[in-house]
Amino acid sequence: MEAEHGKIQVKRTLRMLNKQFPCDMHILTLRTQPDIVYAQFPSNNALIVLHRQGYDCSVNKNFACSVSQIQENTNFVHADVKEWQPTTLTGTTAQKEVFSDLSNAVIGPMSLQTFNISFI
Repeated sequence: MEAEHGKIQVKRTLRMLNKQFPCDMHILTLRTQPDIVYAQFPSNNALIVLHRQGYDCSVNKNFACSVSQIQENTNFVHADVKEWQPTTLTGTTAQKEVFSDLSNAVIGPMSLQTFNISFI
């Protein structure tokens, strides 16, 4: 928000990521994880659920997506991320692989993928 002569102006957009997602991928949810000791406080982790849509060529045959895969070094703009760890949809069971950014993540069409994000 920016204050100008007693008025508050709200920005219409907020850039969260440094790179553009593929046009068929969306952030479904982004939520903080509670602290292990003090559950009423947030931890340095968050869960993000990404949704990759499927295509229906009959909708628009001339549609062309300028970004078709997650670009290298894709990360948050205003937060330092230590790692992205794929996990189950509920975030209860983490997978072994860990990414420094999202470029190595493979999310198939019509799929959901949850990541536990650890912030520095």
